[in-house]
Amino acid sequence: MTLGQLRRRTLSRAGATYARWVERAIGWGTLVWALFWLVFYAIAASQVVIFNVKPGSSTVLPLILSALVAVVVLFTSLNRRTPNVILNRGDLYRLGTAPLEPRAVLAWPFTNARLTAFFTGVLVGLVWWLFAYAFFRFQPALAPVALGLWFAATLDWGWLRYAGSPRGPILVAIVAVGVIGDLTVGIGGSSALLSLNPLGLLIPAVALVVGYVFSSAALRDAYPPRFASHSLTLSQLRAMNFTALMVQRPPDPDVRRRLMETLRQSAPRMRPTRSLTYPRGTGQLGALAWRVAQTLYRRTALEQVGTALQLLTVVAASSALIEGVVGELLLMFALAYGIPRLLGPAFPALPVDVVTRTLGRVLPGVVVIAVIGALAAIVGAATSSFPLGIVLIGVLHALIALVALEKFSARFKTPPSSLDVALISAFVAVLPEVTLGILGMPGSVLPAQLGLLILLLWQPFF
Repeated sequence: MTLGQLRRRTLSRAGATYARWVERAIGWGTLVWALFWLVFYAIAASQVVIFNVKPGSSTVLPLILSALVAVVVLFTSLNRRTPNVILNRGDLYRLGTAPLEPRAVLAWPFTNARLTAFFTGVLVGLVWWLFAYAFFRFQPALAPVALGLWFAATLDWGWLRYAGSPRGPILVAIVAVGVIGDLTVGIGGSSALLSLNPLGLLIPAVALVVGYVFSSAALRDAYPPRFASHSLTLSQLRAMNFTALMVQRPPDPDVRRRLMETLRQSAPRMRPTRSLTYPRGTGQLGALAWRVAQTLYRRTALEQVGTALQLLTVVAASSALIEGVVGELLLMFALAYGIPRLLGPAFPALPVDVVTRTLGRVLPGVVVIAVIGALAAIVGAATSSFPLGIVLIGVLHALIALVALEKFSARFKTPPSSLDVALISAFVAVLPEVTLGILGMPGSVLPAQLGLLILLLWQPFF
């Protein structure tokens, strides 16, 4: 029996077992009924989306999209130091050490990863389709397919970069041809994001096919160096992330840090590399604020940039680009995912009063939010794109969510990164806007937000 036959038999047996479990635990009729209503409500939600923007000019859009696609494809493909396709522990011990071609062993993991990458690109393309119609009044129906092809192609080219293959200049040449085609004849790497011409899929398809051929040839003889150790480490990291997602608790930061250091081949650090000076004479309030600021300061530059981008997303979502219920839901999720990064680690029970604890924990986050808000106000004033009142509402959204998150996480004794507590805090933050919008009093949102913020900050109960 060949490996392909064994894999098909194993997967078919696992699929049949899973189908029986779904039938007994949920029922296929219930599942089909739920999917039908999910699609129905998704279509209904897309029909009620109201964009509060005027159609813009698309004269420089081809240049921007072409450059963006080229930079993203080259960065994700040629900046790979770890494998994007791995073997789990069982396959690594049973198949990785067997006298089999690496191409045959990794055939199913590669197929699974390509399909996942393709449908992720399709989802991103659907989002671009929606915003392209809102902002520029055209419908790029081929954008989901084009981005799906690009996402799948970066998987193979990223593997080639990890394996040390000298084929990288070929991808650079393909991307360069796509950029030239976009700017000259209108058919290139990103033209499917702007038009309905099927020739716009040619460059992404060529990149995918050439990457597939080269990656298959690279797996004909041997695995890349350190592939086994990388697979074991990444398997542990994925298991930790999956467990944290299921139980809504963050993984152990020390274990995660050691695994990341093993993955990067860096020596373990016993002491932090940078610290803030402790503010003497500031009492309990200064000590609490210093601890949270220390946590924010010791994060990597990539994590700090990610925090800033999430806060900018909160400000953008607060600017009412999308009105109605869908806009409020998007704002809630932006708050729930962006604000928990500003509170630092979970605190045990401390012998301090409630107001001091809250002020100390939120003070560094307040400073960060104020800086982001000031930058947004300067950009808005310079470009006349949105008024100062919009920025103030966005800043107050973030401040209310931050204070509410501190209160609820301390009350329920859960870490700030728990999704349930973050969503409750985000709901509290958007409550004044939703309530006053229903009552027909949108002009009272700003005073209501200020009152809610003061009430949350100074209430002494939790």
